[in-house]
Amino acid sequence: MVVLMKNNSEIRRIASIFQGAVLLPVQLFDADENQAAVFPEGFPENPLYKEDHSLFAGMHFEKDPFDFPVLRSTNFLESILSIRVRRHGTFSGTIFIGPFLNTPLTEEMLSGLIHDMQAEELYEELSAYYKSVPHAGVKQSMQAGALLYYLLYQKELDWSEVMQKRSMMSIPSETMELQTAENRIQYKEHHKLEQEEDVFRHIREGNKEGILENWGMLEGTSNSALLAKDSYVRHKKNLGISAVTLGTRYAIRGGLPDEEAFTLSDLYIQELEKKTNAREVDQLILEAVLDFTDRVAQRRKTLYSPLVTACIQQTAKDIFSSEMTAAELARSLGVHPGYLSTIFKEETGVSLHGYIQEQKINEAKRLLTHSSYTAGDICSWLHFHDQSHFTKTFKQYTGMTPGAYRKAASLPGAGEPDRTV
Repeated sequence: MVVLMKNNSEIRRIASIFQGAVLLPVQLFDADENQAAVFPEGFPENPLYKEDHSLFAGMHFEKDPFDFPVLRSTNFLESILSIRVRRHGTFSGTIFIGPFLNTPLTEEMLSGLIHDMQAEELYEELSAYYKSVPHAGVKQSMQAGALLYYLLYQKELDWSEVMQKRSMMSIPSETMELQTAENRIQYKEHHKLEQEEDVFRHIREGNKEGILENWGMLEGTSNSALLAKDSYVRHKKNLGISAVTLGTRYAIRGGLPDEEAFTLSDLYIQELEKKTNAREVDQLILEAVLDFTDRVAQRRKTLYSPLVTACIQQTAKDIFSSEMTAAELARSLGVHPGYLSTIFKEETGVSLHGYIQEQKINEAKRLLTHSSYTAGDICSWLHFHDQSHFTKTFKQYTGMTPGAYRKAASLPGAGEPDRTV
């Protein structure tokens, strides 16, 4: 734990100089959550808050696990960076950078926000307030936080690493796996993607740092005309759907299997529709984009030739097809079956036939673990000769029969069972 050795007067002086340099408000609160200083003096309060300083209510994190500047958002579009103040290991208050807006607020955006808040009678006050709030993109604000942190603690921070530690929701893996399987069974079709943004090339490259560094480019697109005239939250959701759609395209280009990418897209869009405020929508959009990027990066760690990569992707896509054989894979890829089998074994260390069987068993394991489909249904969908053949093959790979595997997976606290030898 970093220990702050500066006294209160030094902290105030640092905060004042910092505010004058970066032109973002700085507010100091003591350990009892009382405001000790604000720079510049007289910075206005948001009329939507009923009590003074309620913008910062609940943000004094004495037991916060984060020992670095934390970027937080409000339901009213404001962003705030919080830094805990510790002197000799004891919590002594919080420094807030903000409020600030990540992008300028247009009249249309303000009208949508006021409509969502049912605060039409405060239009003039809110308009004046939001015009007074400075603008700072994610990168600029995180760099400002790293600078103030260094001035206080003499410790350098990598702002992109800090960004990655922000607490956000994620799609449960079991939900992802089950819906992926069901989508393949039903041959679900997805819409074409038409729009592209430069920032998304980092998804294709599996470059999370590039996404974080250029995230402001995406946020800047919200300056355009509202996609939903009457509701700012609906507008943000529409932007989020566009971002997830683009993320899907670039993840596929980066090597993520189509079905995995499309399933992830569906799940994030479903989650977007559940959100009730702009802050949650913004967090989920970034979470989705980083999730796509992480998955592409993981895929790229295993460097196979384009032919073997295409073979693996085709296997994942057609795992429920009756034509999922080495010969059909070779035909679809335009090569001789013997050549494909040889190259596949050389690069992966397993035979192509064995790989196909293993992937079928993996799908069966997911369905047995996360659904109520019968072993007979699963056997039929995966095109085993009969249930006896399915059971024999399943036991060969897992050490259990399908029924025993499902029973073991259903035990409290159990995930997918390990192979029993």
